[in-house]
Amino acid sequence: MDRIIRSSHQSKKKLSAHSIKILSWNIGKNKKSNWITEIITLFHKYTPDILILQEVKLEEKIKQVFNDKLLAWQFAPNLVHLKKRFFSGVLTASEVLPNSEDFRHSESREPFTFTPKSTLFTTYPIDGTAKSLLVINIHGINFVSLKHFRAQIHEIIEHGHDHDGPIIFSGDFNTWNKNRIKFLEKILYRKLNLRAVNFDRKHQKKIKKFMFSPPLDHIFYSYKQLKLIKNSSMVLRSYKSSDHKPILAEFQYTGKTTTSITDAKNEELLAIA
Repeated sequence: MDRIIRSSHQSKKKLSAHSIKILSWNIGKNKKSNWITEIITLFHKYTPDILILQEVKLEEKIKQVFNDKLLAWQFAPNLVHLKKRFFSGVLTASEVLPNSEDFRHSESREPFTFTPKSTLFTTYPIDGTAKSLLVINIHGINFVSLKHFRAQIHEIIEHGHDHDGPIIFSGDFNTWNKNRIKFLEKILYRKLNLRAVNFDRKHQKKIKKFMFSPPLDHIFYSYKQLKLIKNSSMVLRSYKSSDHKPILAEFQYTGKTTTSITDAKNEELLAIA
């Protein structure tokens, strides 16, 4: 179980600096029969550059979907079901092949199942710059004390702290009480310069919660290097194959590129003229 399972398809060389669209979703172990239709529909309708998925049951059907779409994907399992012979964990997929990949298991384990939680780290090249985007895909430790939750987040921060480029940190954080979310927002801002994507009230109330808890799913991003594109953050409420809803956001890389974003737009206008 201490390894990454991967497929190395690739249809794009690099992410565009002008638009990096991510979709994050806990798909609930693909339990419902309509999940294949929904994930294919999502891919065609919203064209995400990066899919950040949690609670993925790695079966041949899901591999085939991603391979058919020429997506490079990396999967970090945290659970192996020996009797039924399947893995479950977090999966990140993109049309761009990552420069690097790594994962961490939480030191703490869930009670009863005695399983750790997985976090997957992938870096992607950005067109026009030597910088790369670090994508951190988390499934947060759940039925444990705040102490163990904090330990998992600190482990992840330590791993990502030296990355020289923008970061997107997303997934199901299991922030089911105010102490968890307050700690998370504070530590990610202080240690990694990350802010949370804000969703308007109509969308926010559809994010998965535990009874009256804060939302469980989040997208954090490097606000000094990535600009959240206006009106791009959405909760896709019509998708029902999981008890979580997909969350979507689009960013623009605002760091220095070989050809600036303004110059590129001017070149496009000249070409049209």
